[in-house]
Amino acid sequence: MSIFAERYLGRTRAVEGLVENWNFKHDQAMATMDVEEVVQECLDLSALCTHAWQSLRQIVLRDPNGPAVDEAEEPIKAAVTKTSQIFQSVQELITQAQIKGYTIQNAKALRGAAQQVREIAAKIDVVYPQPNEEQMRKS
Repeated sequence: MSIFAERYLGRTRAVEGLVENWNFKHDQAMATMDVEEVVQECLDLSALCTHAWQSLRQIVLRDPNGPAVDEAEEPIKAAVTKTSQIFQSVQELITQAQIKGYTIQNAKALRGAAQQVREIAAKIDVVYPQPNEEQMRKS
């Protein structure tokens, strides 16, 4: 597996763990600070997602049928899916905090980062399209 794909997938697991742990054992007094820390991790993860996409793009441009392209498919798709899920969970945490009257730094930046990840996911779907069941039966 390419190092950029492995790094990105590993980082998504780390941020996912932070979100799960926070949901499980958060303390109201620290809630705002904790959410802001998780938001910052998400912004860092978004930057890593962009880096992984750019690295994958370079590999595809160099050798579109090479083994590195196939090796990266599963971990990149898994990481982008996890990233989107994590961002959704964190956006829900932000909404909950805002309902309670808290202001979360970088909440708007997270919405932009989530949009960027969705755009990257769409581009990855072009590189790795879903198999066409009908064409597979015909072949």
